Amino acid sequence: MRPWRPQPMIVDMLCICGARYERTEKVLTACNHDSAVCEVCGAGLAAWHSSRIPIYRRKARPRGENPSRP
Repeated sequence: MRPWRPQPMIVDMLCICGARYERTEKVLTACNHDSAVCEVCGAGLAAWHSSRIPIYRRKARPRGENPSRP
């Protein structure tokens, strides 16, 4: 039998510009100080000083954004 491991919590987030993100967390052994910004508009998504690091993955572009942008 394999040991039980908690499943990562996945949360959908919406930036002020309308971009949708999937947020998960990674736990590091040391404290980290950083921040995450929206890939579309540059707005701040989160800032932290912790060993729990949020990971953001863009799921959808805002409506009306040019689809040729990465």
